[in-house]
Amino acid sequence: MKKNVLHTIETRGPGGAEYVMLGLADLLNSHNYTNYGFFIKDGWIKNTFIERGYHTESHISSNNVFTIFFILIKLLRIIKRSDISVIHSHEFFMSFSASIVSCLFGVRSVCTFHGMSYHCDNWKRRLIMRFISRYSSLTVVSSEIKDKLITQASISPERIRIIENGIYIYDDVVQGGLKRELGLDSNDVLIGSVGRLNKIKGHRYFIDAAVLLVKKYSNVYFYVAGEGPARPELECLITEETLVGRFSLLGAREDIGNILASTDIFVLPSLSEGTSLALLEAMSFGVQIVATKVGNNANLVEKFPSGHLVDPEDSGQICSNIASIVDTKCYVKKDQDMIAHVRKFYSIERMLNEYISQYSI
Repeated sequence: MKKNVLHTIETRGPGGAEYVMLGLADLLNSHNYTNYGFFIKDGWIKNTFIERGYHTESHISSNNVFTIFFILIKLLRIIKRSDISVIHSHEFFMSFSASIVSCLFGVRSVCTFHGMSYHCDNWKRRLIMRFISRYSSLTVVSSEIKDKLITQASISPERIRIIENGIYIYDDVVQGGLKRELGLDSNDVLIGSVGRLNKIKGHRYFIDAAVLLVKKYSNVYFYVAGEGPARPELECLITEETLVGRFSLLGAREDIGNILASTDIFVLPSLSEGTSLALLEAMSFGVQIVATKVGNNANLVEKFPSGHLVDPEDSGQICSNIASIVDTKCYVKKDQDMIAHVRKFYSIERMLNEYISQYSI
């Protein structure tokens, strides 16, 4: 008999959490589950659920004191009408809402946290996190997030399950065409990043590093693939630093495999991360990695010679690591050990199986 899963999140995306939610829903179709979606903001994830044909409802938040009561009523109606077996929520507010429903009505609730930017920053939120851990299966995407919940919210370690993110593994025959698209020569060095254009992603430090690098190398070019609220600021910075023609903002792209197959050096300058999907995808292509020491980044890349770690907010370290890679030309050869590691331990199928085990407890 099919089981019905209700997916919910308070953000609109596109971003890592939303991509994880969508990937799970797509795979659950072939595992005897029916997908439902409930969203409190219009945007990419809601529209994509509708486009995929998943049962989708919404309650657009009005940001008043009664909002959570209306949301709880709507959740309960969906659960009863659609015979929902499991609510899988992502991030703080919808995890709190799902946990209230679980507490009052006994519906199975799985809550996933992808980062820790504000979840424990005051006593009210710490109490809510403890409430969530009591009435839901609390999952996090990295050991760093688990440690913070233990130390800052006083949640018992036994109540927190780590399920690291997984990715679709691209076919071996993916050929990158981004250099050609940008009008570059095959011998030019393409250095890039993938992620939502948001201050927390640290792209301005990547741009600052590019300013230094173009003074030394005539054949290095840069890109960021993604969209978001920081785009106007980054565009101004690129113009002010006379990087036009050397640094491209590609916008939202659906051909990430094509982009990463074209990339020689991948940079993740984030100020905060959980388990970065973009980083895992770059690793699956065996490219040289320069990543900040935040979240799960160090655990992912430090064991490989192609992995280079830098402090957050340090454009100088980003610059020096990229320069070392360019000088030695080690970007020419792909890291086969890194590729094999990601394929073995970070496939989306592995992640799916771990979540299904949480649905069934």
